[in-house]
Amino acid sequence: MKSITQAGVLIGAAAVLAIPAAGQKKNKDEVSESITNAKYVYVEAYDGPEWNPRLTGEDRKAIADVERAVRSWGRYQLVLRRSEAEVVLQVRKGRIADARVGGGVSVEQVPTHVEFPPTTTTQTTAHGDAGAEVGPPEDLLFVYMVGADGGLNARLWQRTQKDGLNAPDLKLFQRFKDDVNKSAEAQAKRKAASGGASPAGARANAGPTGGTGSAPNPNPAAPNPPGAN
Repeated sequence: MKSITQAGVLIGAAAVLAIPAAGQKKNKDEVSESITNAKYVYVEAYDGPEWNPRLTGEDRKAIADVERAVRSWGRYQLVLRRSEAEVVLQVRKGRIADARVGGGVSVEQVPTHVEFPPTTTTQTTAHGDAGAEVGPPEDLLFVYMVGADGGLNARLWQRTQKDGLNAPDLKLFQRFKDDVNKSAEAQAKRKAASGGASPAGARANAGPTGGTGSAPNPNPAAPNPPGAN
């Protein structure tokens, strides 16, 4: 029984890591201009938003830690709802299996599959709310664009790393930050060479108070966040 459970867990973990990021460039360090030009960001867990009762304490802490890092960076403005964002940073603390309240880990409670894009619920064959969550043992950080309907669209950046979301280092977030800054600089140089303007490059080194005034929300389907007008 135990060996069957372990096999199911490993298959679920492999499914998470095997799906390539949509639209990912051949140069893994090159970040899309959709990300470097974005302004509004929302942070959530792989299993849902911070207020989702199914989230683990570790995932909630990872959300809070990444939000603090975003504020400190100053490149993006945090919003309260995904529908207001252009970019979603999705986090997950590594774990092979995590028992839900009301039940233990068993063959009958292993999720039937792992969905991409991830949903806010985990499908199981168990009764009621009890279940077990499977996934990679490494921490992960996924970066998505937000669609006009507020749902997750293309996944443009992804990395996994053991303890990569541990504070204060937040190594996964630091890798994302470095990739964005380097890509924005490279994109600005290319535009300058071709005679084009580069708002992304101008904002690459801006601090929390950089610039004057507040730009309108670039996502026309989303309302401007409080204070953005």
